[in-house]
Amino acid sequence: MQFKLLSVDQCQAILNFETENREFFEQYVPPRPPGYFQLGSLRKIIKNLVAEQDSGQCYLYLAYQDDEIIGRLNLVNVQNGTAELGYRLAENSTGKGLATKLVTNIIHLAKTDHQLIQLVARAKNNHIASLRVLTNNHFIIDKTQANSGDAKDEPQDITHFKLVIN
Repeated sequence: MQFKLLSVDQCQAILNFETENREFFEQYVPPRPPGYFQLGSLRKIIKNLVAEQDSGQCYLYLAYQDDEIIGRLNLVNVQNGTAELGYRLAENSTGKGLATKLVTNIIHLAKTDHQLIQLVARAKNNHIASLRVLTNNHFIIDKTQANSGDAKDEPQDITHFKLVIN
């Protein structure tokens, strides 16, 4: 497994990853805007994200296995040593323990490469695998928020987590 910071060079690979997994992702997160699935528009989006990354506002990683993107891991809203963790794994890579390993690795990168001391994350309560990934990586529950989120226009309960990085 290999991690690479987001770059404009990866637009076509990202488009393929997002398109192939669109239905799967939309079960758990709000849909991407329509322009996200057009290469020209996606290139502009990625260019803006890379500029944010270059300024230290976020760190956006692609996880590769055998030269194919299998996941995306994002450290966003970076402030005062804290960032919000978000991640998504290709549907054909789920159920193999890879998400837990990817999150373990991103925690290490957060500490060693970005000097972060705390991560926060959230997951919908009906997304058992994601809840398990966070608890397996020693995140603790901070709070639960009722009737929040908007995947498929259905309010969901969301659990908020935090992790102090040692």
